Amino acid sequence: MSRRLEKVNKHLQRICAEVLLTEASLLTEVLVTVVRVNATPNLRSADVWLSVLPLEHGPATLKSLQK
Repeated sequence: MSRRLEKVNKHLQRICAEVLLTEASLLTEVLVTVVRVNATPNLRSADVWLSVLPLEHGPATLKSLQK
């Protein structure tokens, strides 16, 4: 992976975390963390890995984020 792509991934990770913090309507007892971002080399798309705690809120949290 190129250094440029690593920097883009880190930047996207920070932006995704900021959006979750400021714009997502999550339950107060749920902690969502952006674990990793992997953008394609052409920067057309990216995979974002999230961690949701407690685990029992995971499916409902991910469903609300997909809206």
